[in-house]
Amino acid sequence: ALSAPTTTEQDRLAVSRLRAISHVDYDAFTAGLLAAKTDLSGQSAAQLLQRDAKNYRIHSVSLLLSQIEVRAMSDIDPLLPALQQALEHAKQEAG
Repeated sequence: ALSAPTTTEQDRLAVSRLRAISHVDYDAFTAGLLAAKTDLSGQSAAQLLQRDAKNYRIHSVSLLLSQIEVRAMSDIDPLLPALQQALEHAKQEAG
């Protein structure tokens, strides 16, 4: 937690102050956040691709950039064929 390149000193200060008044187990809380963020269950390949998708247009080229956060690469291995198919479908839909 708080290791993203966009984390600021103000973020760290806010967390420090909130920890002091909330008495929340910080490690358990951040572990729970990571587990929720990386849970792929119950979502289709198309949903996973759209979960954090950003659309860009560079000159005349449309670009969809998406990322899927996982705890381990082995978590996503079984989904790779469906993800590839969903990417092909999205490409055809976009023209």
